[in-house]
Amino acid sequence: MSGLPPSVGAARLRSLVESAGGTVRNLSINRGDARGDMCFATLASAQQAALVVERLQGVQLEGCRLFMRESKSEVRTAWNLLSRQERRALQADLAAASAGGAPTGPTA
Repeated sequence: MSGLPPSVGAARLRSLVESAGGTVRNLSINRGDARGDMCFATLASAQQAALVVERLQGVQLEGCRLFMRESKSEVRTAWNLLSRQERRALQADLAAASAGGAPTGPTA
């Protein structure tokens, strides 16, 4: 998250992310970067991260516009935590979706 107002602290950012649907596992703020103040948050899941990015993108906070982005390294980490079977099922679902078919993965 970038475009942070200098007066916003970690507790306020944690609350903001949680109100947008994320469970914060870790949060850090980098102050005074050349691009302005930035916040990095690790959420409980990639789905939560996508939801938070969608909900907070462009939101005005104390007169500053927030810019959100998911970290590709976090997505890679989540991918690496999947079992081989889960990866294959996900790849099959993605292939079916791109071909216009129904998902083939395991059902709940």
